[in-house]
Amino acid sequence: MSFLKKNIKYLMVLIFLLVVFYGGSLSSKFLEDTFHPKPVVVLTPKFYPLGHFTVSIPSGNMPHYVMLEVTVESPSLNAKKTIEDASPLIKNAMMKLIESKSYAELNRQGAIDSLQKEMDKILNKLLLANHYHIDFTKVLLTRMILQ
Repeated sequence: MSFLKKNIKYLMVLIFLLVVFYGGSLSSKFLEDTFHPKPVVVLTPKFYPLGHFTVSIPSGNMPHYVMLEVTVESPSLNAKKTIEDASPLIKNAMMKLIESKSYAELNRQGAIDSLQKEMDKILNKLLLANHYHIDFTKVLLTRMILQ
């Protein structure tokens, strides 16, 4: 009689115990995850100042200037580093946008809201096009002076 035939009962018991042990460890993990779920990490947005921009704007015969202070809100974990790395791109885009506006456009009612929305679109598109992975929740104008 071969070794396998003599010890088949022992092998069957061993296989059964391994299945029970392995199944038990899986079920305890399942029960642990069910009754003690891991806390969900909610990223709270943080604010990052982009600095201030002073730009000459067109307006007939008299020169005008606009000074803006811009802050962005982002829940991204890498926001601070991304903003630092992309700072020249961001500043250039903001200056081009402001320069394209006239004094009358910036001085009208509701100009701040529309400018914030426009800045948000431009920044998100610009950063994505340049392979920066960050999401701005809001772009906020914290100061605007027209002169």
